[in-house]
Amino acid sequence: QKSPYIKMLKFFVLLALLFTAQAFTVTPLRRFGTQLHAGEKQEAVKKADFVAAVASKSGLSKSDAESALAAVIDTITTEVSSGKKISMLGFGTFKSTFRSARTGRNPKTGEPLEIKAQWSPVFSASKTFKEKCNPPQ
Repeated sequence: QKSPYIKMLKFFVLLALLFTAQAFTVTPLRRFGTQLHAGEKQEAVKKADFVAAVASKSGLSKSDAESALAAVIDTITTEVSSGKKISMLGFGTFKSTFRSARTGRNPKTGEPLEIKAQWSPVFSASKTFKEKCNPPQ
């Protein structure tokens, strides 16, 4: 029987491959050669569908794939919230950035309001991932 760490590592590698090799396309419009235009909505992939796709591609059961996904998300959340940066070659980088306090406006009334300083999680897609999202015309 495989250890849960090997299963999680296998899932993590597969997750990176899914996004870099475009094995799982989030927007089915692109499969047929049409492009999304500005203002068009992308089809949302539900968590259950994503877990099922990962399970079928990795050979894991759905429950193992779901627990591996939960472990990956928990690890990313824990590491980024503690101030660390996670870089995945070919996929992107997760990090947190500090946003200083500023004055904003209520869009409904136009009334100024103070926005407090805070740390925000940020994901930056890699060049490879961006190229997959923007195929040549």
